[in-house]
Amino acid sequence: MRWFAGRGVGAIALGNSFYAPMSVMTMRMLHILHEHGEVPPLPPVSAPGWEAGARRLVALLNAWDHVAAGELFASNVDLDDSLPRRAATAAALVERHGPLEVTGLRPTAITSGTIDV
Repeated sequence: MRWFAGRGVGAIALGNSFYAPMSVMTMRMLHILHEHGEVPPLPPVSAPGWEAGARRLVALLNAWDHVAAGELFASNVDLDDSLPRRAATAAALVERHGPLEVTGLRPTAITSGTIDV
């Protein structure tokens, strides 16, 4: 199963995954639909709050604070990779590249996108 997120178009193929490359088949199906104009463009993204969250993240990376991290991240983030370890990674990043600055924001959904720093 594959789909174009947010466009209402997807492809499902069933078969023995050992003998039949269904992931290749569904991707090819989607490419053919796209080539024939059957995939609508992405609707404009309205992501209120996304920019503020992205800027808070960059500020946190520049000057780590465990309280701010706890407020910004969901509770499972620390379980996936500890906040002290994340703090060390952020400090190494800033040490290597200098303070980070947001130069561009491109939301792709209400909760995700690309931050240029």
